[in-house]
Amino acid sequence: MLQGDAVTDLRDQLDAFEAAAQRLAERRPRGPVISLTDGDRRFGFLIRRLRHTAGLTLDQVAARCHITRKGMCNRELHASAMTAGALIESLDALGYDVVAVPRAKRAHLRSVA
Repeated sequence: MLQGDAVTDLRDQLDAFEAAAQRLAERRPRGPVISLTDGDRRFGFLIRRLRHTAGLTLDQVAARCHITRKGMCNRELHASAMTAGALIESLDALGYDVVAVPRAKRAHLRSVA
């Protein structure tokens, strides 16, 4: 069981995390806001669009993901077969982070996008 200073440290860390999450939620998104409920095909389209915007080839992004060119092509064209890990890996290779936003904040994000 935690006591004294350990509890205070955890509360301070939680407060800092919540403050950072609040700042992130209040920022205007710089890119598309896509919900998991928007459908799998949009994720493949998103990856392809971000790759084109970055001026990267399939081979370059595939190398960053440590997969084959065909594997990267499959992620873009057949996103319904893509795992969450593959989606995160693909976005990371393109220089993007995945952020979990509470549902209550989702309407706010869409309204400022």
